[in-house]
Amino acid sequence: MFDPKKPDAKTAGIVTKIAMNGVAWNPCPNFNTQFVTIDDLSRVTLYNDKDKPVVQETASNGLLQTIAIEPRMGQQILCGGIDTKLCLFSINKAVKKRENAKLIAKVREYSGHQGLVTTCGFLNQDYFISGSNDATVNLWEVE
Repeated sequence: MFDPKKPDAKTAGIVTKIAMNGVAWNPCPNFNTQFVTIDDLSRVTLYNDKDKPVVQETASNGLLQTIAIEPRMGQQILCGGIDTKLCLFSINKAVKKRENAKLIAKVREYSGHQGLVTTCGFLNQDYFISGSNDATVNLWEVE
């Protein structure tokens, strides 16, 4: 069992003091060393298993409950939570030499639920779906 006070080789030693509410691994073969976490402070944190750089971005106001990574290209993150909104982020954006780019950047917020967003997932690069404790399931178009 993992003890955060005694990390060892089996646990990779990543320790936080904030409750993690979700983890998603990037399934795209080009970025399969990446994973992302969400927490109670509304932070989306992108990790790279090889180098372990950590990049954080704030998603919204409050606890985040659900997270998904677009599987085909591995360049979009979707998350939602207590503020009833979904946030779309871009990651792994291709850039030209000498161009500064953020590893993670908020693209857009989506509103439409009346309660806590409890689940979300990508159907493809153009559409995603979300569910809420308001008893609704919404289909969204990425614009």
